[in-house]
Amino acid sequence: MRGEARALSGQAGSAAGGEAQRRGSPETGPEDKDVLYSKAVVHCLLGETEPAITTLRLALEHGYSQFDMKKDDDLAILRPLPTYRKYCAKRHRSLGRCL
Repeated sequence: MRGEARALSGQAGSAAGGEAQRRGSPETGPEDKDVLYSKAVVHCLLGETEPAITTLRLALEHGYSQFDMKKDDDLAILRPLPTYRKYCAKRHRSLGRCL
């Protein structure tokens, strides 16, 4: 999955490649947890932190593994951000775990 996201982030330099990834795959749809996570990684790799955080929230809500998110170095750009920390703290209180 991460290799696919990295390849797509390379395509994202072109408007068509990035927009195609942001919309989601026709086979899985834009609401699929893996598609959402890949979108978040692409946003991170492009330095688009706010869309990345929003998309990570959706991926979690659709069942993506918090454990996998926590260990993914591609998300490192998000971890120092106040928005990420606030969301992480809120999620930790409600679920007993965090990104």
